Amino acid sequence: MVATHTVTKPLIKYNMLHLSSQKLLLGLSMTCLASIAPLGMLNNGIALGQTVEQQTAFRTSALNEHNAKRAIYPIQPLTLAGNADPLSTGSQTWAEHLALIGKLEHSSSTERNGAGENIFVAYDTDAVSAAKIGKDASDSWYSEVGNYDYANPKFNASTGHFTQVVWKDTTTLGCGYAVGTATIDGNTYNAYYAVCRYTPAGNVEGNFPANVLPPNPGMLSGG
Repeated sequence: MVATHTVTKPLIKYNMLHLSSQKLLLGLSMTCLASIAPLGMLNNGIALGQTVEQQTAFRTSALNEHNAKRAIYPIQPLTLAGNADPLSTGSQTWAEHLALIGKLEHSSSTERNGAGENIFVAYDTDAVSAAKIGKDASDSWYSEVGNYDYANPKFNASTGHFTQVVWKDTTTLGCGYAVGTATIDGNTYNAYYAVCRYTPAGNVEGNFPANVLPPNPGMLSGG
């Protein structure tokens, strides 16, 4: 999914989803939910290091946004993995890798120990706060809610980010982000990469009815 906002400056966002590796779904272990820029459109720059304060602001924002959305459903909030937890360090390492290579791609299931994974990038000509990236990434993943059919609960390529965010059995969230640069059609942008990983992983074949539940009575689920 691509959202483009051109109020006073270009802002371009991309998403990508990785299915749980616990089971193959429709013969595919990876589904990409993005209209990725054509080859040759992007030139990446060196990733910029983030301070501890920025990482904390990003992770706190991402956790709060995830849990605000999960509160709409009869499920428990997520717990944030500690800074030294592999779920956090692995997410951060992968975000920095994406900023260095200048494109969205998923880590292997082995690299992330079978965790679920959502990834995101936003390009902006201005500086964007770490907290805003945490919110924007979470909002973007959840925005697929309107496409989900609770009467036919199963994986769909248009809702996979949303279903991971609200997956009932997921208990722990680890996130990381990094900043690089990108050249798009001759214009230079800051490139903000966000990676969130989830344990236990969501989007497991056959488990959608028990894990993607309708909203609580009286709660609106629109993204």
